Amino acid sequence: MYKAIFADIDGTLRDSNRIIAERTINAIKKLTESGILVILCSGRPRKYTEDISRNCYASKYIITSNGGEVYNYENNKLIYINPMTKESCLELYEISKKADVRFIMNVDERSSYK
Repeated sequence: MYKAIFADIDGTLRDSNRIIAERTINAIKKLTESGILVILCSGRPRKYTEDISRNCYASKYIITSNGGEVYNYENNKLIYINPMTKESCLELYEISKKADVRFIMNVDERSSYK
């Protein structure tokens, strides 16, 4: 018996129009009601992932920021965090600038665009 299912959001649960099919929502709700954790995972920030998790009746646990955070939004408890150092962020920024690539990072639930 499965105890947990991990699912990506964009391009997996949500289609190209950013819609989760009613059939998918119903399936997630049934799984959750049967005691199976449906844990949503995303490269996006915590609030984005939490909103979608709540809207499709998935579990209270979410994995966000490309695996950088595991969070329980029901208890407002950070279970795991793997932050990048300031030095690593600055180094990546410099590399992206030289390569003419847009640099995006999440900081304290806000997206920073450079």
